[in-house]
Amino acid sequence: MMLKGFRAAPTFLRFNAERFGSFLLILPERPSFAVEFRHSSWLNSETLKLPERYRVAYMIVDEPLLPPDVHVTSDLTYKRWG
Repeated sequence: MMLKGFRAAPTFLRFNAERFGSFLLILPERPSFAVEFRHSSWLNSETLKLPERYRVAYMIVDEPLLPPDVHVTSDLTYKRWG
């Protein structure tokens, strides 16, 4: 199984539910995808509903500037170490 991950720089974009939902909507079913949120505006419950709806994995990170939260949004897990 192939998995592609998306990481945006912390300064990339502030959370916008409509824009993020539109992006997830155009992703193909295969390969599977994971997303890493690197700006604090993305770390909220509304954000996590969208990857779950589109079965995109939440990227769990080992990063000193981000909380070590674990969220299940798909049947896959993606863990990124430092």
